[in-house]
Amino acid sequence: MAGAQCTTGRASRPWAVALGALLWLLAYESAPALISRLPVAREAVSVRRAIPLSQVPGTQELMDLSPVFREKWQAVCDNDGGSVFELLVPEEPDVQSLADLVDGGFERMVQDRKAEGEQWGPVAGLWNGWVTWSERQLTLGALRRRLARFLAGPSLQRPQGAGAEEWNLSVMLVPQRSGPQAIEPAAYF
Repeated sequence: MAGAQCTTGRASRPWAVALGALLWLLAYESAPALISRLPVAREAVSVRRAIPLSQVPGTQELMDLSPVFREKWQAVCDNDGGSVFELLVPEEPDVQSLADLVDGGFERMVQDRKAEGEQWGPVAGLWNGWVTWSERQLTLGALRRRLARFLAGPSLQRPQGAGAEEWNLSVMLVPQRSGPQAIEPAAYF
């Protein structure tokens, strides 16, 4: 064993080193293009399918029970008064637009988890793309869970039984437009 040489895996396989360097260079050069292809980078376009709150079962009963609700409704969404907004209950095609709105509101919080490009190089682009994509998926999942009951059949009537404790209503404020057009919600609550 006196004349034995110790070789590492890298020295005995130069093709692996070359392949690794090539992959690293490819990732470095193509990271911005790959990041822009992630689903987050696309602009959300949805067809208006949200249900106007006035057409949701239980709205009239709520207006009859609450003069305050009726007054606020008319102040914000009265079509005869020339309001520029509509109050809508979101449907499945609206979830992407809502996710855009929610993500925009929490952008500062996501920035803290992103890496600086100067310090981390191409790894920063990949990491930042992953952070943006994973946050988007969390937002979409949370919105779908929150809207699950209403996407099936929205109603303002309080549910009975086990679901009564978890009852909530999600609505969005949307600029008024005529016909099926892409919507950009102005508010979601």
